[in-house]
Amino acid sequence: MAVLEREPPPEAHVGTRDEPKTDTHEDECVHAWLRCLRAAIAAVESASTAVVGASPQALQQVSRAKKGMTFVQGVKQVVLVCDRIRKAVRARQESHPEMDALWAHLQQMRSNLEPLVDTTHLQDDDEGGLHTCALCTQPVSSGSLSYARRHYHCACANLWLNWVEPVLPTLASA
Repeated sequence: MAVLEREPPPEAHVGTRDEPKTDTHEDECVHAWLRCLRAAIAAVESASTAVVGASPQALQQVSRAKKGMTFVQGVKQVVLVCDRIRKAVRARQESHPEMDALWAHLQQMRSNLEPLVDTTHLQDDDEGGLHTCALCTQPVSSGSLSYARRHYHCACANLWLNWVEPVLPTLASA
């Protein structure tokens, strides 16, 4: 388990230096999740350009190479983060049309990746974890990242830090 003990800067809650913070915890969650889904779409679009149009033989070679396996695992982790966010949104039983549209777009892109990356049967091993991820607000197990007394799925933190911004949000437990 990776542990970072440094305190985050004051703007780390959700807003960036250029964006105002939202008023309610619910708005902060939706805002962060939208940013995360947009970033995931960018990541999956980038991955799908490598897959679309490739021959079956080339895809088979990629899937057997070490870098190819790392690529496939990375795409699966991005999709898993999106699945966790989708689960959190559904648990709140609220309608978010923009999020639904992003989700539909992501689902379409997932089908483009199917020749190389099977994302239909992803298993979330963190169900029933002891803590709550401060990004997706879903249970997280002991194999999580801990930062500033918050817990994150490693995949959630990785997607946020590499595709959204270099400061982790803190959405769990308003």
